[in-house]
Amino acid sequence: MISNSQNWILENCKLLAKIFGTNNVYLDEIEFRYIKIYQFHLPAFWTPNRSTLLIELPVGSQIFSTAPNKFYLQKGLRVFNKIPEHYFESDYYNDLSAQGWARYSFHITNGWKPSMICKYGMTLVDILDALYERMDDAVMETLK
Repeated sequence: MISNSQNWILENCKLLAKIFGTNNVYLDEIEFRYIKIYQFHLPAFWTPNRSTLLIELPVGSQIFSTAPNKFYLQKGLRVFNKIPEHYFESDYYNDLSAQGWARYSFHITNGWKPSMICKYGMTLVDILDALYERMDDAVMETLK
């Protein structure tokens, strides 16, 4: 039997597949703990301009009260040859460093209102839009 949270995640994966392509979205369908998006396009001035993105999902029904806040990208990304703000490659604030991931620190602090019917609430597409915007802001922060 599929739970409400698992159904919501599956519906969100369909939305993500429409944007990134079916072959570029991978869901851990055993534990529903993470989603990988291959070929995630990064904002201008990030080098390289694409990365795999790993989104760690809150456990079970917590997805309805807690927005995803653990985002991981490939190591080695730079903005103007500098390590951008909120991007952590080493162990500090990066629990997946040993597995080859860099963590991008981004949190939605309020306004997370998903709905069982995705078109009536926030979705992972909204989260990725906000993440992209935050990464775009990091370009300007790097110039300071």
